[in-house]
Amino acid sequence: MKVKQIGKTTALCIAALALLTTGQRAWAKSIRDLRLGNVTLGYQYTGGVEATGASTLGTSRSKDSFGGFTLGLRKQGFRFFADKARLSWDTSLVLASIESGLPSPTPSPNWRLEGTLLNIRTGPGIEVRLTDSLLFKLGTGMDTAYLDASLQATTKLRDKGWHFGGHVDGSLFYVPNPSFSIYGGGGLERIGEQKLGDGADHAILDLSSNWTLSTGMAFRW
Repeated sequence: MKVKQIGKTTALCIAALALLTTGQRAWAKSIRDLRLGNVTLGYQYTGGVEATGASTLGTSRSKDSFGGFTLGLRKQGFRFFADKARLSWDTSLVLASIESGLPSPTPSPNWRLEGTLLNIRTGPGIEVRLTDSLLFKLGTGMDTAYLDASLQATTKLRDKGWHFGGHVDGSLFYVPNPSFSIYGGGGLERIGEQKLGDGADHAILDLSSNWTLSTGMAFRW
């Protein structure tokens, strides 16, 4: 799949904020001070996607990936371990465009598999303070995804559907001041698979063995 990169404006804004906040004195004496913010904005890269196409003349397969933007809300809960850890609840919305590199199993015409994914991820997490400005978060939860996919083969096939799965991920937060933080992390994700067409020409888009990489920022709203 062709991965749509973060726009230059967004990338420059993140870089500028990072430069403005680096080099400041450490200020957090406990996890009580590491508030992180209640709104997150970021980018998620998803790999491990499999696409399979079949016709009367043969089959084809491809390993794909895609990228999308994320917008999230978070709630921090009670603290424990002498203010070194706390519980949190995160809910995020992922919007991604999918363009598969699935080769055509037939000489003609060329196949084209693409779609739009809207995924709502929600679940609890545990945050642990590592240093005055570093925090590690481990989370898990449920995925509720809506996939609108289409296959251009001999005819155009389209299918829409809801999928329910789950995820587990870890993130490292750099917190230079009480109002802003930068994060990066990765995880595993299972959404499910979607089949397009039941006749001679059909394809399956499998999102049940995904791995993810994410980066972004958290700030107070």
